Amino acid sequence: METKRKGLSLTALTAIALALLALGMLGNVVVQPTHDGYLDASLGKLTVGMLLETVSWAAAPIVCWLLVVLIKRGVPFIGVGILAIAVVSEVPHDVLTHQTLWTAESQNPAWALLISWIVIQAFQRLPQSQLRILLAVAVVIAALIWIFGFSLGTRLGVIPLGFGYLAFTLVFYALWGSENRMMFSAGGVGAAMFITPALGVVVLHYRRSLTETLDPLPQLGLAVAYPVLLAVAAALSAVI
Repeated sequence: METKRKGLSLTALTAIALALLALGMLGNVVVQPTHDGYLDASLGKLTVGMLLETVSWAAAPIVCWLLVVLIKRGVPFIGVGILAIAVVSEVPHDVLTHQTLWTAESQNPAWALLISWIVIQAFQRLPQSQLRILLAVAVVIAALIWIFGFSLGTRLGVIPLGFGYLAFTLVFYALWGSENRMMFSAGGVGAAMFITPALGVVVLHYRRSLTETLDPLPQLGLAVAYPVLLAVAAALSAVI
């Protein structure tokens, strides 16, 4: 008889990531910027909004780890799926965070995740030569410039969380199969990204054994839930 494995499944991890992201959306509903920034908000609202926002950053390592699981399993059309989510999410993201249909000040985190996927695809196609490391560094630098230049995943106008998405993805991909090194390195990245992303690494520590290879993949509807939640939050911010 098969023994039931304890711990968080892929579906549970996806649901946790969505819940954390939803907290950040709620924070933007509580504290909405105006032409004067956040100056019109009360201290209580600012405190609650900032707390919800920073806690939501714990979703970053979970999302990146799930991306690497999909890559390692050879799931097709990952890039197309992330691109679709990023495009659909952009308008509600901008309405929620800047009260406008489009702004260049920040783009939703799905774009940073897409860049992270592109970097991994580039790594997989690099030639096995003495130039491989140099080319890999060039790819990462190009990705960092792209993330910075287009403010992908930037939070609160100044926090470059998009860099965190790329860093977590690289750590999980490069150290896959070396559990302790992978988690310690990811924890270090999380600590450098204002502590709360490290909490997401702690959540990953409690996943089921062999989750990466044995667990069924999450339903597609869980990925679609991200733009839906953004749309709901944007609608709430418009009427409150």
